[in-house]
Amino acid sequence: MSADVDNDTQRESNANPDSPRVMPAKKTRSVPEPRKGQGDVKLSRDDFARRLHERFHDPTFDAASAEIDRIVEIAWRNYDEYHKSPRKQPAGPGFADPTFELPQEWLATRQAIHAAQRHHDDPHGASRILLVCGAAHEQDA
Repeated sequence: MSADVDNDTQRESNANPDSPRVMPAKKTRSVPEPRKGQGDVKLSRDDFARRLHERFHDPTFDAASAEIDRIVEIAWRNYDEYHKSPRKQPAGPGFADPTFELPQEWLATRQAIHAAQRHHDDPHGASRILLVCGAAHEQDA
């Protein structure tokens, strides 16, 4: 069957909904191997230091370069040793295990969310709306 006949047959079958459709031959594809887990994203010490030093690019920081180098060294050690949540405290009442150590910042965020929920749910409070403005921000407009 030539390509012209295939095209004509396809056009006819599209024009007449009762006629059988001629489907193109299926192409076989190789199935890609799924990636499992998260790739390693840990920075090298040089990349870490370079990225952190970029935050102090302004010449006004030049006078504090020794102090910045010390901060970079401490920050690298914390990053390398994975100090994710160094300040913890017992979870407290209301948790399945009140003695379980949770990050203080997490507990403070949870407390702020609960306070906001109580404020929102107060029937005697002022009505509120959320207004989202997608306009570009203009400094000193």
